[in-house]
Amino acid sequence: AWLRNEDSPVIARLSRLIEAVTNLSMATAEDLQIANYGVGGHYEPHFDFARKTEKDAFSSFGAGNRMATWLTYVS
Repeated sequence: AWLRNEDSPVIARLSRLIEAVTNLSMATAEDLQIANYGVGGHYEPHFDFARKTEKDAFSSFGAGNRMATWLTYVS
């Protein structure tokens, strides 16, 4: 699920916290995402950035390549 700041005051507050901790602007960040991999589930290792060799690698970002990924683990 994708969570926008407009969805909840809690989400907006979390975005402000991430911005304060990282000193990065959330203005060009993707919406927050929640994922549930289920019992015993996992995800495969992957890049969280676009590679220059990919056609139009940065066009969808609107502000250049991804600089950071914020990850929170909840169980």
